[in-house]
Amino acid sequence: MFGLNMYSCAARSINNHAEAVAFYESCKTKRGSDERRLRGKETSRNMTVRIDASGNVLFKYHDTDVVTWRPDNSYLVHGWASRSTAVFASTFMPDTHFMSKECQRLQIGSWSDGTVYPVWRSVTVYGDTVQTNGVFVRQVVDRKAARVVLARTRYAEYRDWYNVMFPMMRDNLPPSWRRKWYSPTVYMHMLDDADRWHDIMMSSGGTPDAAREMLYRNSGDEAYITVTEATLPANKANNTWSSVPND
Repeated sequence: MFGLNMYSCAARSINNHAEAVAFYESCKTKRGSDERRLRGKETSRNMTVRIDASGNVLFKYHDTDVVTWRPDNSYLVHGWASRSTAVFASTFMPDTHFMSKECQRLQIGSWSDGTVYPVWRSVTVYGDTVQTNGVFVRQVVDRKAARVVLARTRYAEYRDWYNVMFPMMRDNLPPSWRRKWYSPTVYMHMLDDADRWHDIMMSSGGTPDAAREMLYRNSGDEAYITVTEATLPANKANNTWSSVPND
């Protein structure tokens, strides 16, 4: 599936309300309607711009007013979680402002020194102030609890066995695409039985690191704690973080 292409649109960024109004006025009028198709994207019926009675300039994609520029020079982004919505929104936001991660993140600034904000459905920006009802979360291993989880298993024995056996068996390992995958429940039963350790070693989760992660995941949330952040440096906003509502 091809992504949305906005290269032919006459706008590359909108930096204030006056620029939004100027862009609207540059678009061709539509008989009997205040809604106009975007200049440069006139053949796209699902992309329009209009000005409402309050003077807000609204950039609509399909049936959603995705970007709204207000007379006080604040702007609101509201949209569905999709890549195309993020691309559309970024076209009508200030330079160095853009949406990413299917419209669930707002980045302001460059990748080296920018700041990323979590977005849940909508975000409002006025100057240096960002108002969002989202928060970043991710799970990290609670080392103390993780040790308890591992202590209930034969993980330490398997790790020691693996470190002895693997150097002798490395040349006999099947290619990665041919290695078996075992569900966490089956994996736990196999780990309890030393006669099955060879099968674990030959599987896709055979390394001690992979075995440890499998045991952590099988523990539910016991081995993890949830950490939250209101914002992230752009160079730290990796895929381990998710945007969720800030209840």
